[in-house]
Amino acid sequence: MNREFFLVLLLLASPAVMADKLLVSLACVEESDFNNQTYQNGAMLVDVKASDDNVGYAVTKYLSKDGDVKQGMTYFKAMTKTQQGNNEDFILFSTRQNAADLGKDADFLGINFKDLGNKDGALYRAVAGRGHDEVSISRTGYFCVENK
Repeated sequence: MNREFFLVLLLLASPAVMADKLLVSLACVEESDFNNQTYQNGAMLVDVKASDDNVGYAVTKYLSKDGDVKQGMTYFKAMTKTQQGNNEDFILFSTRQNAADLGKDADFLGINFKDLGNKDGALYRAVAGRGHDEVSISRTGYFCVENK
């Protein structure tokens, strides 16, 4: 019986041991906030992670004005070229997972890791929206800082 208990504990503990690696955590606000305009979403939190098999992905959450956390989406690192061309600082994530879905609309998240900040801290730009290939149906721009 002790052996069975040990095996159950080992199985339950194994996902914690193999947790995905957090590469960077960002806190983002919509660009329109800087112009004192109304905004649709609260702040967006983004965790960029890598799985054990080296698959990159990003997980988003949104904060409401009341402080509630609303689960966002999980985006997978895209392997395609983007409008950003040869900009190595720009990483595109998408909900599209199959080659058969190319040309169909999907949700996307793009993060430009070129530092636009100053000595007080890094500042990045991000865009989230929906579209396909190089056509955006809707998109929202964000300014992001590292969430420590």
